[in-house]
Amino acid sequence: MSRYIDDEIAKIADKSLKQVDNLKVLCAKLTEQFKKHLINHESMKKDLYKRFEIIESHLPVYRAELFKLMEQSESRSLTKMKELKDALSNTILTNFTALDDRVDQFSELVDSNLETLRRAVADNREVFVSIINKNTEENRKQHDNLVEDIEKVIEEVYQMRVKAESGEGKLVEDTFKL
Repeated sequence: MSRYIDDEIAKIADKSLKQVDNLKVLCAKLTEQFKKHLINHESMKKDLYKRFEIIESHLPVYRAELFKLMEQSESRSLTKMKELKDALSNTILTNFTALDDRVDQFSELVDSNLETLRRAVADNREVFVSIINKNTEENRKQHDNLVEDIEKVIEEVYQMRVKAESGEGKLVEDTFKL
């Protein structure tokens, strides 16, 4: 009987030992998986920080480019406005000079040249209307160019934001998967 009890105790001890060994193996596997998870998490964290650093380093560049584009647009607009102002002044001066000549002729030939004066006034009116129309069209084009430049910069900033958000979403998904 004591041999039977010893055999039963040995069997139970063997089963317990196998269970403990299985638990040790399972703990070792879990520990290894947890270690890999921590390593992956750290690498993803470092990658995310690198992405944020890249984004943050590009933001001043985009800001500087935006300011540069705005300054260029402003300088182009100012240059065009100055050119238009000078051209308008010269045209007005030229037209007034021509008008003065015609008025002098009119004063000399009041009776015979009344129709000439009417034509001169009509010609000057057409010149002024064409200059005003030209100036309006050029101002509209400059404004459209400025709007396009600003829209391009806004689109680039928006794309960078979307990339950053998608990177953050991917990081969250990867973290949840692990």
